[in-house]
Amino acid sequence: MKKRPTPLRRLIPTHVAHETIKELAHKAASLGNEFVHYHIYQKAEVRDLRNLIDLTWRWIELQEQTDSVNAMRRASDPALPKTANGSAKSSHD
Repeated sequence: MKKRPTPLRRLIPTHVAHETIKELAHKAASLGNEFVHYHIYQKAEVRDLRNLIDLTWRWIELQEQTDSVNAMRRASDPALPKTANGSAKSSHD
């Protein structure tokens, strides 16, 4: 028997640590779910969904860039405190 894929709403809390990204991803998933189940395809709602997905993507990119910079800082200064994901802790963490 083929295993069913895990719903996106269950994957977000277990695979996303950053609270802003988690919140945006939940909103985008919920809005996307409404489209699938209720076939609500109005221009404003599609635009909202696109905006949420774009915003979520940008937050992910920013978090990855921040982690990269913090890793470089940590490599040059091993005395820096580390966050839970192993990157150097900065003032915005």
